[in-house]
This record gives sequence, C-alpha cells and structure tokens, in this order.
Amino acid sequence: MIIIAENEAPPEHENEMTPEQRLAATQNFLKILPFILGFGWIVLIPIVYIFVAPIMSDDELIKIVVTISFAIFSMVVDIVFVKIMTKNVKIMAQQLEEKSVEPFTK
Repeated sequence: MIIIAENEAPPEHENEMTPEQRLAATQNFLKILPFILGFGWIVLIPIVYIFVAPIMSDDELIKIVVTISFAIFSMVVDIVFVKIMTKNVKIMAQQLEEKSVEPFTK
C-alpha cells in the first residue's frame, strides 16, 4: 500500500517545471539563441557556396550572388525568429505576473 502525503507530488510529476522555471529557462535560451543562430549562419555560407551554388551555375559571379542571397534570407529569418521568441517571452512573463497578482486582487 502506497500512502502519498497531501503536499507530496506523485513521481510522474516530479520532473515537471513550474511556470516560473519554464520562464527562466526560456529567458536563458533566448540569451544564447543569437549566438547559436549566428554560428549557424556563418556555417551556412560556405556550405551554400560549395554545394548549392555550383548546381545553379558554373559562373563565379552567379555563385557569389546565390550565396549572398541565401545568407541574407537566412539572416532575415533568424532576426524574425529572435523577435518572435522575445515577444513570446514577454507575453509569458506578463501572464505569469497576472497569475501571481490575481489571488491578491480577489
């Protein structure tokens, strides 16, 4: 027979994160995200130049233009992604703040 105390969580819920912990983890991830995306962007440029651009053309100028186009597109996507993540973290923080203030306003 297993007896669970009132304040004790069942074992399957031990590893679940609280909303505060989730927010902190997301904020930490958001701090390193630009570095991860920047590294990926730097790695993408030679890969595109070596593997993708030759498929388009053998002309060196076209290879360079294709590589620059991919790089610019990738950078724009990365910036938009970081902006969306930042907005989501702000919304999470606001919701958490509203939840924590709610019991005191009733």
